[in-house]
Amino acid sequence: MKTPIAARFSAFTLLAALLYALLVMAPGLRGIPVGFSTAWQHPAVRRILRLYLPIALGLIVTQIQIIVDGRWASATGSQSVSWMRYATTLIQFPLGLVPVGAARARRRSQPPARYLAPPSPSIVAPTSAPPPTS
Repeated sequence: MKTPIAARFSAFTLLAALLYALLVMAPGLRGIPVGFSTAWQHPAVRRILRLYLPIALGLIVTQIQIIVDGRWASATGSQSVSWMRYATTLIQFPLGLVPVGAARARRRSQPPARYLAPPSPSIVAPTSAPPPTS
């Protein structure tokens, strides 16, 4: 079977765009050391990993559920797979929508950072204040 010309054109266009982007960025990136480093001992990295662990476990359980549901649905009939995919979408939509709404509501209930920051020294003690009278 031959690949359609539109698919080939799309692939070559994407490749050309990536090469052009690399060509445009290359002069600015010259002399910048590029490398990958891990700072597993840094407390912020450890905190992020600890906070992300429940999310990762939940995603793993969800993927296992989707695989098992798909296997069971494929054994029951031809339309069952599409019905199960639709049901999975219906279940996962509110599971994604509710946490996002709760996070936005929590963020809106907290005061902006400018109210929590200490005042700058120029506001607290003006430099041209008159001497105190006693």
